[in-house]
Amino acid sequence: MKAYPTFESEFLEWDSTRQHKFITLMHLSNTQDAPLVSQLLNLIHACDPSVIHQFITLLITQWPQHEPPVLAYITDTNRPSHIRVMLLIQITQPSCLTDAVLETLVQCYTNPKDAVIEPIIEAVVDEQPLQLLPVLIPYVLKPATQLRSQQLLARIGRKTLIQVLGPAKTWPEALVKALENSPYKSA
Repeated sequence: MKAYPTFESEFLEWDSTRQHKFITLMHLSNTQDAPLVSQLLNLIHACDPSVIHQFITLLITQWPQHEPPVLAYITDTNRPSHIRVMLLIQITQPSCLTDAVLETLVQCYTNPKDAVIEPIIEAVVDEQPLQLLPVLIPYVLKPATQLRSQQLLARIGRKTLIQVLGPAKTWPEALVKALENSPYKSA
């Protein structure tokens, strides 16, 4: 019985020009084919850097359709780090910072395997602390993610916490205890 080539095997055999053309066609057709995007996410690490860049540009310009498979890819630490970092850099544009994206960023930060992603998340904290804070608070209250998320809270600073949450005496007791026990002191 003859084995038929799969999309994956054919795509990787194409030269970079043909891969570019295929991604351009996806872009122009404004495809909402999430399975196809997921397949390409799994293959793209083996492509030329220019193809990777073009594909990531496609994902970001059509972000609403592709958000779920991209976020799933980013949180999977078995995936190639360089692609995950490139995607994170792209999605940290203010227009893409939805709660789902921020949640993914915090998940990545609290995962010790994701040290390579730390500077990107810290940059988001520096640029968008008020937007990140509501997503971050639940992680401060979970023992497994408390220490890493306390680092981000310290980076945000006490002044911003008071600005968002009001006076410290009105904060939930669990949050106050988590911050009191924190080795990280916020400004």
